[in-house]
Amino acid sequence: MPVWHQIFNELRLTPKVVLCLRNPAQVARSLQARDGLDPANGEYRWLVHMIDFYRYTSNFDCCTLEYEEWFNNPSGNIEKLKQFLGLQWQQSESDLGLVLSGIIDPEVRHDDPTHREPGQPLVRALYELARSTVQDGVRDQITSIVSQFISYQQLQRPFVKAFEEIAKTAAKQPEIEQEAGSLRVVVSQREAALVDLSHRVDELVAALDAARAEIAVRETALGRGEQEAREAASAGLALQSEITALWETLVQAEGAEQQRAAAAETMQTEITMLRDALAQAKRGHAKAAEAMRAETAVLRERLTEAERAMPSGLRLMAFRRLLRRFRSSTTPLGRTGQ
Repeated sequence: MPVWHQIFNELRLTPKVVLCLRNPAQVARSLQARDGLDPANGEYRWLVHMIDFYRYTSNFDCCTLEYEEWFNNPSGNIEKLKQFLGLQWQQSESDLGLVLSGIIDPEVRHDDPTHREPGQPLVRALYELARSTVQDGVRDQITSIVSQFISYQQLQRPFVKAFEEIAKTAAKQPEIEQEAGSLRVVVSQREAALVDLSHRVDELVAALDAARAEIAVRETALGRGEQEAREAASAGLALQSEITALWETLVQAEGAEQQRAAAAETMQTEITMLRDALAQAKRGHAKAAEAMRAETAVLRERLTEAERAMPSGLRLMAFRRLLRRFRSSTTPLGRTGQ
């Protein structure tokens, strides 16, 4: 209507407005049947449209035609239009009835007799006033209702914004539900995977417990092994000490053996030398014994001759001196076993 105001002003026209009015209870019923809208919301929508109509047509001449009267009393609505617009029907009343019967089809009327009055008091009040615009003071009452409703709309703006946000969210609801369905499938898959993982974890926990038990057994065996290793280490240290001592003894024995070998070699050399000396001595003694035998034989011959020549007493004394001389000359041979 504000757009039409500008057009009327530019063309310098004075408009006449025809309001097509329908029972808001039937409007709410129709919106519910067609769009699934709650009847209370349907009546509120009717109220908003009517408030806007009166808000922007308060200075214009207005004629109200009720929807239901087109079926109940169509000639009455035609008479209102003729008087409001100042038009005359040039043909007969029969022709007018024929024209109306061709326009109005009672079969397309879907009013429900159980929805005769609006449920909201303010809607019901504005509907009754809209039906009685010809009466005095009705326009002022409608203007008062419009002013109060506009003030209410100003208070309602935050709620309208919130409702618009909710409407945007609701518009996205199918997409969100589709995503939620996909997420449910993913969640189901992950839950199944989680169950499998839980079973796997249980198996791993059981394996871990078995491993811990085995580790405990092995730790016990390891403790015994460490004790045995310490004992073996102690025995090894003792054995090492013994080996060291034996090595030192061996070194000493090798030193003594070397000394013995050197002494034996020296002794062997000395023995060889002694044997050589003994051999020489034997050869010398043999020559000396041979010479002595020869000398003894000579002496014996001389002694025999002397004995023959001297008396017996002298012979005995001479033999003793000769015997002592012989002993003193043969003593070294006697010491060497000759």
